[in-house]
Amino acid sequence: MKTKYFIIYMAVGAAFLAVSLWVFLTGGTNAKAIRAKYKLGGIMLTAWAMISFVSCQVVDKITNPGELIMCYDPVEPAPTENIVSLKINSSRPDDGYNKVGKGDSFSVKITNPVSSRFVLMIYLYDREQAEKTILQQNELLIEDPEKAEFEVPFDDTIEYKGEAWLDVYCDKDGNLQSIPYGTMIINII
Repeated sequence: MKTKYFIIYMAVGAAFLAVSLWVFLTGGTNAKAIRAKYKLGGIMLTAWAMISFVSCQVVDKITNPGELIMCYDPVEPAPTENIVSLKINSSRPDDGYNKVGKGDSFSVKITNPVSSRFVLMIYLYDREQAEKTILQQNELLIEDPEKAEFEVPFDDTIEYKGEAWLDVYCDKDGNLQSIPYGTMIINII
């Protein structure tokens, strides 16, 4: 069905170009040519609207039961499991965004966990060698999925100063998997 409208659009477009040439050659004084150009322009707009309408899709059950007509690709739904929220509890609130130092801690909250073991890791990442240098690693063991909240102290024996990665990983069958929203770049001071 899309092809039919596209062929109509192309044929009317060719006719529109021919009539535009006619208007140009007559210097815009021929009323018949100008009327034909306006009519073909209207037909082109109608054909374009038809092409746009038939390109819409019926998408089932994205937000409500039943059908929903979408003319754009639907956005992937947000993950519903292993959602992590990270917060830095700074003992120096005036230091700035994502700065971590002695006496600070991290609040970690995991919503809908699918595993009982998670790992919080602070590391440096060398892109050239694709290698991690782990500065701190803590196991987060979940006993009650309804209360998957942790307070993890920052290891103040770390001598490194500068940017580092803070990630929370899910341990699924012995494999550490990254979690959506479970990554933060921190600045160790």
